[in-house]
Amino acid sequence: MLKKVIIYLALFAAISFSSDSYLKYCIAQQNKNESPYRLAFASIGANLLESRIDCWATIKTDGSENELGLILVQLLQHLDLPAESDRFLYQEKNDIRTLEYHLILANMQYYFLLQSSLPARNNINILITIVDQGGQKLQGYEAQLRQLYDCSVYYQYKGIIDARPDLTGREELLDVLLTNLQATPKSYFQEGSMITRTGYSKSIPIRPVNVAGDNINLQAVVRVNTENKTEVQLGVPLLLCDY
Repeated sequence: MLKKVIIYLALFAAISFSSDSYLKYCIAQQNKNESPYRLAFASIGANLLESRIDCWATIKTDGSENELGLILVQLLQHLDLPAESDRFLYQEKNDIRTLEYHLILANMQYYFLLQSSLPARNNINILITIVDQGGQKLQGYEAQLRQLYDCSVYYQYKGIIDARPDLTGREELLDVLLTNLQATPKSYFQEGSMITRTGYSKSIPIRPVNVAGDNINLQAVVRVNTENKTEVQLGVPLLLCDY
């Protein structure tokens, strides 16, 4: 009888170990497919609401209206997006010619701005903004855009926490966020309910910018909004928009 009990216990332990190992394996595999920024937001209890990529580049060309349209169509085809030419918005003001195009597909928003200076007409400035409402489909766009242009790329992530921690609590949120992104803090600024920190992380595959002699590749902001919730923003390498 004792021998059977020992055998049953051994089998139970083996099954429990196998189940636990399999569970950890599944979690690890899931984490491999998750954006590190989504995981960082989750580590502080923040729900990631929006991901955004801003890309800009300058290309040599004649800058004519026809050329602006051709370049935009080429760009849209490269990104496998519809080119609805009747929605292309051309404008000309103060010797600056621009072409704008705004597109919404499901939870994705796309904004394209092409601009050239009329006197010179020897280059075109291109700005591309892609916003994903809550998803994590942005990483592939950078690689696609770099196939066309030598461009600068910035990312921005926005999230919300359904709570209102005090100043110490907001500082701790930033500490955890930077720690989970393996970042070394570089600067700190606090004004009212808003706190911002910059840092540098070797694990972030993006070129850092130099700010006051420090290499920076991320900026995090935490603040309480008018609804008594806590907004979290992360810029890689910096936040471009007002915060």
